[in-house]
Amino acid sequence: MKFNRDLVLIAVIVIIGLGSGYFLYNTQIKAIQNHIQEYNEKIKVAQGELSRNKMMEKEIKDFENRKLEMEAKVLKYKDYIPETIDSAPLMKKLEELTKKFNLKEPKFEILPGVAAQSLFRKEFRIYCQGKFLDILDFVNALQNSGKYILNVEELEIRRNPEIVPFLEATLRISIIQSHIEEEQSEE
Repeated sequence: MKFNRDLVLIAVIVIIGLGSGYFLYNTQIKAIQNHIQEYNEKIKVAQGELSRNKMMEKEIKDFENRKLEMEAKVLKYKDYIPETIDSAPLMKKLEELTKKFNLKEPKFEILPGVAAQSLFRKEFRIYCQGKFLDILDFVNALQNSGKYILNVEELEIRRNPEIVPFLEATLRISIIQSHIEEEQSEE
């Protein structure tokens, strides 16, 4: 049997070509495909970070817009808010309640008014002494009148030897009166 030398040479070249192609595919082409896949994953991560950054920028912009809107509202309301609130009804109420609950040495302080956002607030401080239960009734009656926001700053309780069954107390509260609440209660 005689082999054609050219045919064998062609067959060997084809086999070597297929072998080298297979070797290159497994080493180089797969490595390139892995690099491309890693690069695509990095692009996805970068796109996620980009979209997150865009969302953060949008949130910051919205926050700044809301802040500007609030500042604009404050400036707008300052034009219409009166500088003083009539405190006569509150003083009448306080005198009436201190007499009703037999509180001693009532002192009332009117603090300067404060404009906060859309409210004009005026604070009052009350100092008084009396029986503990009477002071509690006084605070409840004042709170139930509905117009005022109370903040009990100090309540000192002590036993008085002259009044054996009763505890005596000293009270300091601040009352916040707001213009808008007054308007609603007048209507």
